[in-house]
Amino acid sequence: MDRENNVTVMNTAGSSILCVIDFTEASKNALGKALNIAESFKLKLTVLYPYRLNQPLNIPDVAQWKGSIERDASENFKRMTTTLFKESHMSWEFKPEVGFLDDRIQIFTEKHNVTLVVMSSDLAYKSDGAFVDMLAKLKTPLLIVPAGQTTES
Repeated sequence: MDRENNVTVMNTAGSSILCVIDFTEASKNALGKALNIAESFKLKLTVLYPYRLNQPLNIPDVAQWKGSIERDASENFKRMTTTLFKESHMSWEFKPEVGFLDDRIQIFTEKHNVTLVVMSSDLAYKSDGAFVDMLAKLKTPLLIVPAGQTTES
């Protein structure tokens, strides 16, 4: 059965799309979908990478360790998006942030004019019950991209 996937997005001044990633192939596919939607509606794209800061006992400087994690995340993001953003002239921002996925999404959408949140189904399932709690509080539409779906699908 062939079906067309349509997404309607409200485009208001200063609005953006928030795509949440974890550097998996499923997240890359979700990012591709978010990029396509953002380009179609001429919206800014913010890519959020929430991560946990579980400090090992042998790390004396937490700020230095956090900086190292964020530099690695930025490098991973560059590798992940080399071909994805190659022909795009979009405005985008990458934000690695410490915290739980649901908290970071909720706080970001409360502080910014977010039109749509996009994430992979794998990432949604990883957050267990916290994801369901977030859904009850989230006031922004959410697009969950199935893990097996590619940007061409």
